[in-house]
Amino acid sequence: MVFFFEKRGDEWMALLVVNRVYNNNTVLVDVDNSDQAIVQGKGVGFQKRHGDDISPTRVERIFYLNTKEAKHRFGTLLKDVPIDITMTSFSIIEMAKQTYHYPVMDYIYVTLTDHIAQTYKHIMAGKYQKSTAPDIRDKYPTEYEIADKAVEMINHDLNVRFPKDAAQAIALHFINAHGSENSEEKEKVEQADFGDNVNKIVKSVFKEWRIL
Repeated sequence: MVFFFEKRGDEWMALLVVNRVYNNNTVLVDVDNSDQAIVQGKGVGFQKRHGDDISPTRVERIFYLNTKEAKHRFGTLLKDVPIDITMTSFSIIEMAKQTYHYPVMDYIYVTLTDHIAQTYKHIMAGKYQKSTAPDIRDKYPTEYEIADKAVEMINHDLNVRFPKDAAQAIALHFINAHGSENSEEKEKVEQADFGDNVNKIVKSVFKEWRIL
């Protein structure tokens, strides 16, 4: 697993030291001088600077960047994608994993985040076009339920209005990435070329309907 997510309560105690403040609600921290993580919480980064401590009781979510690959992928995403969009995408994926027990390949952290970012740009620029992708909800009800919830989360967290039909493309991303990491070899293949692992049927749908 590349990214590890947890919700922590007041009983959790750890030394959280600010490494970088992204905004008032999102901070990169060093955890117990050994790991790095992204923490979120209302006002958790307010007036914080590098080297300041953060109380664990202020943290609502924590995403561990527990490998070099995780740090690399996260850093790459942030070059092109705002932190709020990135964290919303991560929250959607973790919602699918925890609420629906839906296993996914790690590359969805990249592909879904990029898709949401591009759709967000189109909506804000007034260039969004209604999805013409085929509705396969009957065949993949869980994925579509996840996608419907994802649209709600996006609209709430990003203060934007993704239309309901935006769920179709999101569902296809989950269908595409369904599975689990079973071997080092599989992980190497994914890192070399995410596209090689795309389900042939879904890949053809992506190509035909020009879905990001």
